[in-house]
Amino acid sequence: MGFEEREAKEMVAEAGRKLLESGLIVRTWGNISARISNDEFVITPSGKGYDTLTADDIVKVNMNDFSWEGKAKPSSEKHMHAAIYRQRLGANFIIHTHQRYASALSSLGFVYSVYRTAPESVPILGPEVPTAHYGISSTKMLSARVEDAIAQFPKSRAVLMQGHGAVCVGVDCDDAFRIANALEQMAEKRYAQLLGPLMPVECAENYQDSDF
Repeated sequence: MGFEEREAKEMVAEAGRKLLESGLIVRTWGNISARISNDEFVITPSGKGYDTLTADDIVKVNMNDFSWEGKAKPSSEKHMHAAIYRQRLGANFIIHTHQRYASALSSLGFVYSVYRTAPESVPILGPEVPTAHYGISSTKMLSARVEDAIAQFPKSRAVLMQGHGAVCVGVDCDDAFRIANALEQMAEKRYAQLLGPLMPVECAENYQDSDF
């Protein structure tokens, strides 16, 4: 199960460049990984921008002892990626983003009904998008809480992390991007539904996305 190692590294590097073009990155980069076996995955390195990322920069990580092979350290979120791969044996590609509207919704800590907000996206996202309870970035607590959310909502293909961002779990790179894009579209709709009744008319008329 999973991709051949070199192919996986090339896909992850290309996905980083694609994320830059997609508009799904706000603030910091996030991280990307691909499964190469039931015990190993490759992941973006810590502290390197996606604009100069190559396949040779991608780091191989062992899920059991978190030993790694590569020119740089793996992303500090490697524990979270490993937890998801262990929980979802059909998952082969993970994108963690800090995308704009999904990150905003994550602050509320809700479980969001995709049926209610964007029923056309249920085949992509699943019936619900849960929010994992807060955990400090890069900690084992965060990975445990994401793993709990993944386990409690087995049909969900995206999970929000409270006050942090989103993680999208796909069978391959293209699938993970479809999930990330569908999640942002759903989140923007839900954001507008939540914000609309609270915003004075004169503000709503002048509101622009850049004011976010």
